[in-house]
Amino acid sequence: MNAFRGETSVEMGGKARVLKFGTNATALFCQMHGIGLGDFASYFSPEKMTPAHYRDLIYCALASGARKTGVDFSKEDVGDWLDDMTEEQIAGVFDVFSQSSPKGQDEGKPKG
Repeated sequence: MNAFRGETSVEMGGKARVLKFGTNATALFCQMHGIGLGDFASYFSPEKMTPAHYRDLIYCALASGARKTGVDFSKEDVGDWLDDMTEEQIAGVFDVFSQSSPKGQDEGKPKG
């Protein structure tokens, strides 16, 4: 299984939508920001992350999840939807993103 993937359904924009973090969402984000894969993780460090990065990551995951049904929203729509979500809902989205991120070789292994 691919180490970089995660999927969840969330209520955004008045309907259930699929957020799919994976290769397509990552590729779209990298293309959108003109970066390589090696720079991707650094964009989400507290010192570097901007509201645009945060919004665009969610947009890319939504676009990836809507690939078969069609994207009927803009980045700005996603920003508005995020404004309407509770902190708990947003934390749930980022939990899926965090769980989808590749782990170091020793991370998750029992110590001993």
